[in-house]
Amino acid sequence: MRPSIAFSALPIVVAVGFGGCSAPVDEPVGESTAAVAHPGPWEIPASTVAKGDTQYVKYTPAGLWENGSNCYGSLTPGAAILRKYLLDHFAGISSILGYSCDQGTVHPENMGIHGTGRAIDVMIPLDGGDADNDLGDPIGNFLIENAQLIGIQYIIWDQVDWVGSHAAGDKVGAYSGTSNPHKNHLHIELSVETSKNTTNWFENAVTPPEYPRCSIASTGAVIDDNEACITYFGSSAYWRKEQGVGYGGGLHWTNAFDSDKPGNWARWNLTFAQAGSYLVEVYLEPAFAVATSVRYEVRHSGVVDTLHVDQSAGNGWVQLGALSTFDFADGSDQWIAVYDDKKGVADNQHIAVDALRLTRQGAPPVEPDAGGGAGAAGAAGAAGAAGAAGAAGAAGAAGAAGAAGKPGSGGAGGAAGKAGAAGAAGKAGASGGAVGPDAGTNEEDPSDPPADGAAWDYDSEGGCATSRSSQRSIGALALFAGIVAAGIARRKRNQRPGSR
Repeated sequence: MRPSIAFSALPIVVAVGFGGCSAPVDEPVGESTAAVAHPGPWEIPASTVAKGDTQYVKYTPAGLWENGSNCYGSLTPGAAILRKYLLDHFAGISSILGYSCDQGTVHPENMGIHGTGRAIDVMIPLDGGDADNDLGDPIGNFLIENAQLIGIQYIIWDQVDWVGSHAAGDKVGAYSGTSNPHKNHLHIELSVETSKNTTNWFENAVTPPEYPRCSIASTGAVIDDNEACITYFGSSAYWRKEQGVGYGGGLHWTNAFDSDKPGNWARWNLTFAQAGSYLVEVYLEPAFAVATSVRYEVRHSGVVDTLHVDQSAGNGWVQLGALSTFDFADGSDQWIAVYDDKKGVADNQHIAVDALRLTRQGAPPVEPDAGGGAGAAGAAGAAGAAGAAGAAGAAGAAGAAGAAGKPGSGGAGGAAGKAGAAGAAGKAGASGGAVGPDAGTNEEDPSDPPADGAAWDYDSEGGCATSRSSQRSIGALALFAGIVAAGIARRKRNQRPGSR
């Protein structure tokens, strides 16, 4: 019987391929990212709504179509930076799609917003056909609370949208399209101004997301791969969950990635009841622990040690590094991480992520029946100053294609990315050059109204058949003929003239 690991009830800010309006694909990771859906739409906390109400971001629509001549050609630099930040700091994202030069469907004279390069779609695996709110809600909440700083002009997620240009009390609205209520992705739009940034303009000014942490007792603990305090970063399309093998009857694995930056990585977030020297071991199953040089990082007492482990030589518990023990301080902001990047790696070099065992010096090894894993978790603390991955960079920064591919269907094909085992295109680079939602996946344009206050007849992004209505609507019910024929009423928010 495995010990249960107590963890703090922190805001789980996790992150995330399939196209913005395409049907969902099978997703290998679910339980490891604490996936939970709730009935009904995105429930934005009152505190988040209040913070959002203090901010204003001008809405700029996509512009004229003109046979695609006005399309940007790729993600803008600012959108690529935001994409990378979300992949760095939010686990559970399937992929992040972006640029797509599409013509508007409701207003064919306009192009879809993805053609500007200022919009991204953060793909979140469905949970039983519903939006996974544990994964998606924190991303949307984070963006609302930092909208003015980042330049977020518009968000759609799980039947709800947020418009940065609206007056306080009128920014949140219901978004209820039957064919695409945005349950499998967050649609996010940047302002024109911030989309031009070529360096990260907000990272040092926002509070990074927080994660659950496992409490390590004074004698140590065993933490299995499915505990809440282990977070899986990068595209979930490249993580695999195996049952019936490994410690406790299950493990995760991915393939080594030929790159100098990680594409997928996992991190155990820890808080210690007592400072001391601890032996650190990982459990390795030979059938899945194949890679010969796997990079681990151990953050302890304010320092980070990097070491490499030959997983192929392991069978059962394997000590990390040549050091006999690591000195951990009491409290939190300490973690152990494992990464998939390795230059010149061969194909099919599996990296196993299974149980972690910490044993305090002088104490007997903690085993499942010893009860060493339980204990109250410490107070909440932010992820390290270097972000969720520590010093390491995130997926998509270079987007270089490696010889070693990741198994699985992968995301939409980028200019370069991880090749799936079946040859499917994988992760796109940060430039986002060829990354985009499926053709005809256009959200509506919530642009500011004309000076006379008349409501815009919103353009869709290109065929998602979506709709929205204000929770504080001041009138104007617009019905589109094609959707009326299908028996679907589309209510539009009557927008007030901008007052700022």
